[in-house]
Amino acid sequence: MVMNIYRNREINRILAILISITILVTAIFPLSPSLFQGNIGKAFADDSFDNLAVKAVRNIYSLYQEGLAVDGGYGHIGAYDAYILNQAGADVSSWVYQGSSLKDGILNLIDETIFKEETANKSPAKRVAQEFQAAEAFVDNRADQLLTILKNRQTAGGNGSFDAGLYGIYSNMPAFEALGRVETIAELNTAEAISYILGSQDPDTKAWPAEDAPNWITNDFMTTTQAVRTLVYLEPFAGEKTDAVRTAIEGAKIWLQDRQKADGSFRDEAGFDDPLVDTAEAILTLDRLGLAPDAWTTEGKSAVDYMRNNALNEDGTFGSSRNLADGAWALDAYLALGGSVHRETALGIKVTPEEAEISVGSTQQYEAQVSQMNGAVNDASSIATWTVDNTGIAAVDNKGIVTGVAAGSTVVKAVYQGVCGTASVTVEANGGGGTSQQYTTVFVKVTGKSGNTLFPKTTVYLSANDVHGVTPVGALDKTGLSYSYDSVDYIHTIDGQGPEGTNGWMYKVNQVTPGIAAIKYELADNDQVLWYYSSYTENTSGGSGDSALIPPQDKTVDEIIVEALEKNQEIKISLENRKNNIVEIAPDSINKLNETNKEMTLTNKGLEIKFASNALDTEQLKKSFSEGKSIVQLGARNLTDSEKQEILAKAKTDQFSGLFDIGGNIADLTAQITKESSAGAKETVTINSFNEPVQVSLDLSGAALRDEDIAKLTALRYEKDTAGNIVPVKLGGSYDPVTKTFSFYTGNFSCYGVVKAADLVTMSMGINMTATTVNGKASYTDVAPILLNNRTMVPLRIVAESLGADVQWQKKTKTVEIKLRNKSLRLAADKTSPGMDTPVTIMQGRAMVPISFVSESLGATVTWFPSSQRIDIVK
Repeated sequence: MVMNIYRNREINRILAILISITILVTAIFPLSPSLFQGNIGKAFADDSFDNLAVKAVRNIYSLYQEGLAVDGGYGHIGAYDAYILNQAGADVSSWVYQGSSLKDGILNLIDETIFKEETANKSPAKRVAQEFQAAEAFVDNRADQLLTILKNRQTAGGNGSFDAGLYGIYSNMPAFEALGRVETIAELNTAEAISYILGSQDPDTKAWPAEDAPNWITNDFMTTTQAVRTLVYLEPFAGEKTDAVRTAIEGAKIWLQDRQKADGSFRDEAGFDDPLVDTAEAILTLDRLGLAPDAWTTEGKSAVDYMRNNALNEDGTFGSSRNLADGAWALDAYLALGGSVHRETALGIKVTPEEAEISVGSTQQYEAQVSQMNGAVNDASSIATWTVDNTGIAAVDNKGIVTGVAAGSTVVKAVYQGVCGTASVTVEANGGGGTSQQYTTVFVKVTGKSGNTLFPKTTVYLSANDVHGVTPVGALDKTGLSYSYDSVDYIHTIDGQGPEGTNGWMYKVNQVTPGIAAIKYELADNDQVLWYYSSYTENTSGGSGDSALIPPQDKTVDEIIVEALEKNQEIKISLENRKNNIVEIAPDSINKLNETNKEMTLTNKGLEIKFASNALDTEQLKKSFSEGKSIVQLGARNLTDSEKQEILAKAKTDQFSGLFDIGGNIADLTAQITKESSAGAKETVTINSFNEPVQVSLDLSGAALRDEDIAKLTALRYEKDTAGNIVPVKLGGSYDPVTKTFSFYTGNFSCYGVVKAADLVTMSMGINMTATTVNGKASYTDVAPILLNNRTMVPLRIVAESLGADVQWQKKTKTVEIKLRNKSLRLAADKTSPGMDTPVTIMQGRAMVPISFVSESLGATVTWFPSSQRIDIVK
C-alpha cells in the first residue's frame, strides 16, 4: 500500500498531478523504476509506520483507561492529544472512563476556558488555540468563541501577541502554530503577528526565544520549530517583510540542524528535552518546509531512522520519558510520515466477568469485548486467543469457557490483534469438609533503574499461606521476577538489578511510601503495589527497623523550582526530610511560579498538598515582599496519636456531634511569612488566605471504612474560636477507592482530618451556570448565580432548601422568611440585613443573596474558586 507521508496540501496537489501524468505516460511507455526516483512518498510509506502509529494510539488509550486525568494539566490529557487522535481517525467520544468520555472531558475544558476569559485567571493562549483545534475537529460551534478570544487578545495586546509577560512566548508561539495548522491564521492581524515573531528571534543564534539569562530564558528547540512553521504559514501575508521572513527561517534551519544527534534524533544542547518530542517537531517542520523528512542527517542517520528504530520502548511506551506527551508527539510524527490506523483496529479488550469463583470441575463463560478505533465495541469471544496463567488451576477453551482444575487463583487472558485483556478466576476445592482458601486481590508493578517496566501492572492473588504472605514481598514473589535479599526485611536485588551506592529498591502502596518493612506491611483487597528502583536511599522496604531512612536533601526548594521551570517539569517537593517538615521559598521563586502558571505540590507521608498556579499570588504576599526581606514557609506534618486524640476530644467529635472518627491521621498544615526588619528582628505572620483554594489529599488506607461510609465522608478543618475552643468545620471532599485517598480544598491552613458525618450536605454551583450539584446529583436552577457589584450572589431558595431550611416568600411585604431548625430569619427585598453589605436582589422572581449570608446565617462552609468561578457549599 502506497501512502503519502505529507499533510502539506500544496505537496499533495503536486503529487496528485504527478500521479495523473504517470497514468498517462504509462499508457504510452513501459513502466520504469527510474521514472519514480525522488518519489518521497513511496520511499517512506511502509507498513512499519502503520504499526508504530497503532502502538502510539494504543499507548494513549491505555493511559486514558488507567485514569490519566483529562484536565489539560502537566502530563495529563488535553486538547492537543484529542486533536491528534481525531486526525488519526479515533472516535474519542467512545473513549469512556468512569462514565465520562474523552470528548466530553475536552468540551468541559473548552467551556471552562470560555468561562474563565471574563475572569482574571484566563487560560493561556496555547490552551485556547489547541482547544480551538479540537473544537474544529469535533465540528463544534464553540470553535467560534475560542477564535474570538484569541483575536480579542491579540488586539488588546498591542504587539501582535496573545499573552504578555516574560514567558508569554512559550504560550504565544504554539498558539500561532495551532491556528496555522488548521488554516485559520489569516483571521488574525497577520502583520502584527509577523512583527512579533521576527522581533522575538535571537539576533545571534537565530533561534527562539531571544536569550535572556537573568530571567532564565534560553533558546528553545520546540519554540524554534513552532516559530518556523508559523512563519511558513504567514509568508503569503508578509508583503514587504517577505525577505525578512525567509531570512529568519533560513537562520533557524541552520540552528535546528546543528542540534541533530548521531542516531538521527534532535535534542537541545542542555539535554533537558525528550529527544522523541524534539525529533517529532523536526519532522513536522521539515514537512511544512516542503523538505523530505530525511533531508537532515548526521553520520548517515535521519529523523526517519530514529522514529522507525529508536522511538518505541519494549513496554509499548515511547521516548525517554515514556509518558503521554511522548505518545502523542510520536503519533503526530508517524501520521506525517504516512502512517495510518485502520478504523477497525482494536484498542482495548474488556474481559467479563472481571473475577469469578468456580469449583473444581465446574465452568464459567468469559466474554471479550473489543473497543475499536472507530468507536465500535464488538464481541471477540469466539475469535480471541484465550489462555490462563496457571493451567494447573484452570483450563480455558477457544471460546472463553474456563473449567476449574484445582484449588487456587489464576489470571484469564484474551488476546486479539495483539491487545490483551485480563480477568481472574478463583477455583474452590470440592467438599471434603475442608476450608476454602482465602485470597487477597492486589495489583503489582515493577520498574527498573532507567524507569523501564520490568513487570507491567497485573492482578495477583495472595494468601496467608504463601511463602511471604499478604505483603508487598509476597506480591513481588508472584511476578516471577528473580529477587534476593540479605534479610527478607531488605530486598537487595530484583531481576539482576542490585544496589549501587545510595541507590536501591523501594516500594509504595497506593502511591504512598509506608514507614515499615515490606514484609511487615499487610495488604488489603485492591491495593496497588509498586516496586521501583530509587535514585537515593529511602529504604522503606527494610533495614534494621521499621522506620524509613530519610535521605539527605542536597537541593534547596528554590533550586528545585528553578530546575523544574527550566525543564518544564512538574514541581513536586517532599517534606519528609526537611527540618520540622517545613520548606522555605524565596519571593523570586514565588513570583516565577505565578508568572509561569506552574502548580506546585508538597508531599509528606500519607498527605499531598497541591497549590494551583496562582494560589500564592496574594496581596498579603505582594505587600510583604515589597516591605523588605521576607521568606515564605510552607509545611505539613501528621499529628502524633496523642495530639490527634487531644484535638478530637476538644472538638467533641462523637455521636452527639454527629461526627465520627474513622481512624485516619490529622494533618497540621503551615503557611506563614517570616519577615526581617532592618534592625534584624524577625516576625512570623500567618498567611491568612490563598488566591485559589489549595487541594489537600490524605491517605485513608489505614482507616476503617465500609462501602456505605463513603458518601458520608467529609474533611474537617479544626479551627480555634475567640474563646480558644476547637471548632470542627466541614469541607466536604471526595474519596478515590483506587488510591484510598481523600481530597478536598481549603482557603487557609490549620489542622485537617477526615471523619464520617451523620448529616452531610454538599453543593456545587457556578457563576452564570444553571447546572448545580447537590450531594453528587445533578440538577438545575431557573436563575444562575451572578457577580453583582463585585459580590457573588446565589439564589436563596435552592441553597437554603438544600441545607434543610424552609423558605417562604411574602408577596405583600416583599420579604423572605427562612426557618432553619429553631432559627428564623427575615430578609427584605432591596435592603441589607445585619452582616450583609449587599442587599437582597430580586431577579426573575428569585431572591439573590451574597454568599457571605450562606456561611454566616445558614451555618454552611463556602469555598470560592476564582479561576473557574465555582462555589462549593458544605454543611
